Amino acid sequence: MHRPASTRGAAAAILLTASLLAPGCAGKEASTDAEPLRRDISAQEAARAQALAAWARTNIEGERYLVPYAETDLQRGAEQGALVTIVVFLDYQCPYCARLSETFEQLLAAHPEDLRVVIKHFPLAMHRSAEPAARAVLAAQEQGQGWPLHLALTRNQGAFDDADLRAAASKAGVADLRGFEAAKDQAGERVAADLALGKQLGVNSTPNFFVNGVPHRGAQSFEMLDAIVRDEIEQIEGLLAAGARRDEVYSILMTDATTQREAPAPSKSKNKPVRQDPKAHYALPVDGRPTLGPADALVTIVTFTDFQCPFCRRVLPTLAELREHYGDDLRIVLRHNPLDMHPQAKAAALAAAAADRQGRFWDMHDALFAAAADPGLAQTDLVALGERLGLDGHQLAKDMADPELEALVAEDQALAEHFGARGTPSFFINGRPLSGALLVNAFEALIDEELAIAARFAKDQGVPRDQLYETMRRGWETEVEVPPVADHERRELELAGLPVIGKPGGALTVVACMDFDCPYSARGAATMAALFEDAAYADELSLYFAHYPLPMHETALQAHQAAVAAGNQGAFWPMYDALFANPKARGDEALLALARDLGLDESRFLADLQRDATQAAIEDGKKLCAEHGVSGTPTFFINGRLARGALPESIFGEIFDEELAGGFERAAEQ
Repeated sequence: MHRPASTRGAAAAILLTASLLAPGCAGKEASTDAEPLRRDISAQEAARAQALAAWARTNIEGERYLVPYAETDLQRGAEQGALVTIVVFLDYQCPYCARLSETFEQLLAAHPEDLRVVIKHFPLAMHRSAEPAARAVLAAQEQGQGWPLHLALTRNQGAFDDADLRAAASKAGVADLRGFEAAKDQAGERVAADLALGKQLGVNSTPNFFVNGVPHRGAQSFEMLDAIVRDEIEQIEGLLAAGARRDEVYSILMTDATTQREAPAPSKSKNKPVRQDPKAHYALPVDGRPTLGPADALVTIVTFTDFQCPFCRRVLPTLAELREHYGDDLRIVLRHNPLDMHPQAKAAALAAAAADRQGRFWDMHDALFAAAADPGLAQTDLVALGERLGLDGHQLAKDMADPELEALVAEDQALAEHFGARGTPSFFINGRPLSGALLVNAFEALIDEELAIAARFAKDQGVPRDQLYETMRRGWETEVEVPPVADHERRELELAGLPVIGKPGGALTVVACMDFDCPYSARGAATMAALFEDAAYADELSLYFAHYPLPMHETALQAHQAAVAAGNQGAFWPMYDALFANPKARGDEALLALARDLGLDESRFLADLQRDATQAAIEDGKKLCAEHGVSGTPTFFINGRLARGALPESIFGEIFDEELAGGFERAAEQ
């Protein structure tokens, strides 16, 4: 346990002593004759407080931070004597907060007498509705309906305006709506205080939460959080046995808690694209990761996998065939790369790593992929899955919550990113990159090449086979080229006739080639919307849309026809938003419903869907994009510079900043 400066410990000990001396019931005021006895009791309680704090300091694990909360904070769970208090900082427009809130509901049901969850508000600047939503919850709390509104807003996230919040509050049981509005207007200081506390504790994203003062972040699974809570309860039971009361636990734990925490440093290379050289050998370490095949194999394949990735599952028979074919000449080393788009993948990776501690990694590996196929990892109890394999379930759950295993998975992810393995499955065959669920002959061609190279190297250098990979790796590439995100070519694109929003003629002109049925295009659209809200760019930014429906998306053409038809009535951008927000709304009836919601002339809309001019507008967009090298979506042209993929807002910001400063040409001069 972290040992703080002595003054902080002394101050907390005084607070703890005060809580220990607080009376449980009051009679008439004691006479002054009782003062010596009171002083004796005070001295005893002070000594007891110090003894309990010392016991906790010695026996309870985990670096803890001082996270104060008040009885007036929104909270739920054990009303008195909670053994575990979770203080969570959240944002009502954060989808990960919504997911975590549901997990907390499960935890509260599982530990009704031992767990308390306290809400702190941390609305992010990128979410315009999050701050008024936080104030609305605080206002509803004054009428005893804070938790129902909290759940309603996390379960129905959106861009809340005042009318939405008022309606949600009414539905949540708020009776005095006039009082609600007044309280909401006055709740800004409380939200600001929560934000300030979060920043003091190193919070810079959501969700972040502290379990009895121990920091965690992200939408972790029920299994992982339940293991954390159970482990905490087990430690606190020792504190109770040492003489603490249940209602003293949090105060005791806070006695030696640290008051300030640095925010975790973001990865500087996060989401930076890299360009792998297919002929290069990249120096990926093995690092004792799970292995199939002997250490003295001539060829080592380091594979990055994601247990929720269907392509990773699809390539398994190919890898089995390769092992059968090459025998002892081939070794496969597995590293984890759970992707953000797969919500259960990280928990599965931790379950596999935890199973490895019991010597059953590959059994769990196979079971996880089988479960991903049927019934799906979202419906799979990972601890129960391990128990069916004969693993110790309690130990498995405890290990899944171990920060060391989380660090192991994070290390694998960082290595994948460093060497350009952004998707899964990704392979490095004696360091040479290959990606995707390819056919066996694609692997064999590269393995055969590398077998010959490795055999010749071993012979020429006199290197024993069991030292071969590490010896060769010393001469391989340790970095992958990082190309500019937006290339250094200016293209002249014909903009006439393209739908546009923003400030045409400004310093930032973006042309987006998109497919309404492409989830990455939807992500790119959301990023562009956020950039329009950024004051640094809003007055200079214009966005032009070019139609690029991909043949692989069967209903994409219908969606693009609907956008053109809506555009004929001056509603292209509202329909653009509606199509991305409702990816399953396809077919004439569903599209007509969207048009109706937008107040369009339905007869004209239906007629325009079938007009030759509608198809011509789509073909013009496809031609424009194809002429400039577009093959997938989304693709953006930023002042004529090509940038591919659903890049994050921060990367767009870097490109925009460079353009506003004179572009890559000016940067080269400097």
